[in-house]
Amino acid sequence: VQWDLPTAGAYVNNLAQRLLKLMSRGGVLLTTDTALTQACLKGLAILFKIRSTNMELTQKAGNLPLELSKIRVLVSVLTASVSDVATVYQNAAFSLIEVLIETRVRLPEMYDLADTLIKQSCLNQRKNARDAAGKAVVDFLLAYPMGDKRFNGHVHQLLSNGSTFVHEEGRLSALGTLEMLLRNLPLPVLEDQGQTVFLPLCLQLVKEKSPMCQSKVQGCLAVLSRRVDKDSVRGFFDTATSWLLPLSKNPIDAGRKGKVQ
Repeated sequence: VQWDLPTAGAYVNNLAQRLLKLMSRGGVLLTTDTALTQACLKGLAILFKIRSTNMELTQKAGNLPLELSKIRVLVSVLTASVSDVATVYQNAAFSLIEVLIETRVRLPEMYDLADTLIKQSCLNQRKNARDAAGKAVVDFLLAYPMGDKRFNGHVHQLLSNGSTFVHEEGRLSALGTLEMLLRNLPLPVLEDQGQTVFLPLCLQLVKEKSPMCQSKVQGCLAVLSRRVDKDSVRGFFDTATSWLLPLSKNPIDAGRKGKVQ
């Protein structure tokens, strides 16, 4: 399959069916942490990649390597795999997740997978797994079809993980995922989300005790401010100024403010 032979495309569906059967025989429902399962996941990723080269064709179930019912099972297996803290080998699973996102196959299980990826982007104990989960989250938010409500919910979850997660490493990973998203969002979407992201980040910048997390928050704010237009930046300043107005009404605080100036 990797050699891209002229006849490879004709056997994609048959190969995918056989790989799925091999995974089932290899105990994929119990664990994906076996050499057989990892090899099957790599093979499926290649097969889906072949079909995902034509984005219009992949919207039709008949042009996917597997039937939708079997893809739903496969996505559930991938969700369990990235959630399993005992799993050592997850590279193949993340590779297949990336290709599934590219195909944009619309399944409810894909949204459940996205929720799990957001959690694992800060929960997983291995940095490479957190980074892979974060990248998959960004790819999902940039490419996968979803409504505004669901998109906003995912962004809020990233903000929450970046500010409330107990361990510093987890907050750093969540903030890194958020920064990656801010760098790659289309400008109209970024400007629409500007105030939503700006306020929580400013609050965290004040409350955050970790210097490394503070630096990462500053990086997110810098990316946001540099990418949006001037009107959005003025809106940020107006918001920040409105926080200071109550202080000016208090003589003591006003005096302190004057001394600082």
